[in-house]
Amino acid sequence: MKKGNIILIKTYSWFGKKIREITNGQYSHVGMFVSKNKIIEATLTGVKLTDISKFQKLQQSKKLEYNIYEMKTTGKQLNIIVEYLLNQVGREYDFLHLMSLLFVFTFKIKRNINLLDIKKAFTCAELLSKALDKAGLKFSETIHKECITPHDIAQSGLLKCIL
Repeated sequence: MKKGNIILIKTYSWFGKKIREITNGQYSHVGMFVSKNKIIEATLTGVKLTDISKFQKLQQSKKLEYNIYEMKTTGKQLNIIVEYLLNQVGREYDFLHLMSLLFVFTFKIKRNINLLDIKKAFTCAELLSKALDKAGLKFSETIHKECITPHDIAQSGLLKCIL
């Protein structure tokens, strides 16, 4: 894969199923390639770099499925996005924001503001959305950048499925 490709993941864990159910989406997790084999992602343990081999092994053991998407960016935009993402490694996962999104989806509140957010902590989709924002891009014109879900990213006009 190449730098800037997006990996959208459908996990079969209880947590992943709940995310897909609540967001009415196909995917429960998202990350971005920052090199040929390394993906940056925000997991429950924080923002980290993960080797693609982890996802390949989990897919082979039928614990998840994933698709790879190419994103429309310029070279300059991609450099801004990747630099921002790499600077976030080690940040915490934003559990409060996740609870806020669960509330928003449960009560069908418009996603034009983020109700609760811990600055410098991220959910997986929020991490990528904020990185794109730094480069002047958006996954959605109608959904606040901090309220994006993996499903919203998959539906974005910026992406084309390549695998």
